[in-house]
Amino acid sequence: MPRPKNPDPKLKFRKARYDKNGKLESRGYWFVYDDGRQVTHDLAWGFDLRGLGEGDREAAEGARRVYIAKKYAEDLTSGPPKHTPAWQMPIADVLAYYSVETEPRYLPTNENPRGKRKQHRDFLNRIEALLEFWGAKMVSEINKKSCKAYAARHTPSTALRHLQDLSAAVHLAMDDEEMEQAVVSFWYPPAPKSRFRFFTRSQLAEFVWTAYRKRGTYTHSGKRSRPENRGKTVVTNARPRRHVARFALFGAATGTRKDRMEQTTFVKMEGHPWIDLENGIYYRSWDKEMVPDNKRANPLRLPDRILAHCRRWHRMGAIYLIERPTTKGGNKEPEPIENSYFRHLKEMIPDDAERKGLNIHALKHTCATWLCVAGVPMHEIADYLSTDERTIRRVYGQNHPDHHGGVGEAMTRGTAGRPRSRRQKEGSPQRQTTSNSPAVAAEARQGIRDLLDVADAPSMAFTVLDGTPDAGLVVLREQVKRAARSKNWGEVLGVGEAAEA
Repeated sequence: MPRPKNPDPKLKFRKARYDKNGKLESRGYWFVYDDGRQVTHDLAWGFDLRGLGEGDREAAEGARRVYIAKKYAEDLTSGPPKHTPAWQMPIADVLAYYSVETEPRYLPTNENPRGKRKQHRDFLNRIEALLEFWGAKMVSEINKKSCKAYAARHTPSTALRHLQDLSAAVHLAMDDEEMEQAVVSFWYPPAPKSRFRFFTRSQLAEFVWTAYRKRGTYTHSGKRSRPENRGKTVVTNARPRRHVARFALFGAATGTRKDRMEQTTFVKMEGHPWIDLENGIYYRSWDKEMVPDNKRANPLRLPDRILAHCRRWHRMGAIYLIERPTTKGGNKEPEPIENSYFRHLKEMIPDDAERKGLNIHALKHTCATWLCVAGVPMHEIADYLSTDERTIRRVYGQNHPDHHGGVGEAMTRGTAGRPRSRRQKEGSPQRQTTSNSPAVAAEARQGIRDLLDVADAPSMAFTVLDGTPDAGLVVLREQVKRAARSKNWGEVLGVGEAAEA
């Protein structure tokens, strides 16, 4: 039985042609073969393969995915009518409608001329993977068995993200009345357990300092080098990793994501987050930006220490927060920040096991963990990091000094396992002692002073009384009573000296 024909457009490359004398007749070029025709560009769709060579296959594949997404979106105009039953609604049409409605948030706009390239590429990859498995199925075929079959093809975290997109596409079609309301039973693989690493203060200090002081090198290997210098490596005045030091320092201080830090400027620009250096406010999203609910980017007030660094960097001529060093002549694209980050981290921590988990996102974990260790209230940390408070408690709460504080107090005081009285259960007033009542403490202090007067105590004992805290008055009173009977004031004076020390 012949295999069914795959209707998706194919990506092909036509090699360059030469005549018998070796003269070039036509250059090689990529094209998409669709329904018997060759398509190299469609500017209205943002699709263009012109200028790509044989080695640019990855870029050509990305352009083909754009073409497929647009083609499915265009086919929607002649698709099934509204209120289609689930058993008649192709999943390919649902995903196409979802692409049309969702894709504009990633495309360039007047406010953000560059768009969100990485998110756009990841979105198209997810849609293509879903179409490959679900494209020939109907919505009614989505169930636990089919979802498990799809999850078996991917890692659990990847399958979870893809199935969440599929669920969003189906519910969007229902909400917009593209299909009838139906009960669709999705199954999701379990979410990965939250595991994170964070930098200690000494690790981060070493990382920032070594990156800041890193010197560039140059090896004499060109033809114009002198014979005696060829093969020699010399240290230059270049500082190739100062941007990595700024990146790590600012990321650990604010917990901001990598993409936003790379786009942040010190002056207000359209389509860029920016830092108001005068007022010390970091606007992590720009005006009219569509920010997902799970990646909020609320403004924050920068701490004084990192704000001082930002002002100094701007005085030194920086326009962007993270400015990657350009190559000689400016012809080569600067190295991505993640490459420089991981290379420097590997030089600082050669051991793979010790280095594992200290990725770029570990900077946010570092910020959250340090704030919890310092005892900052959970709601302030959540607001500062634009994260849900429940997430802060669940992931980082064990580092907070108040975490399970009541349990620790009950175990320490020995009240655990002992039933409370009815008066305690009803929240009766706590018994007043010298520790929790200034009035009781003042009365006790006056009583001890009277005892000292009656017993004709040495003058140093009155000094001890004045230096004793309220919580120690009960113990001091018993010692004064014993000293008054035995006329030996050494115990009182010794306790006072120890307390003063």
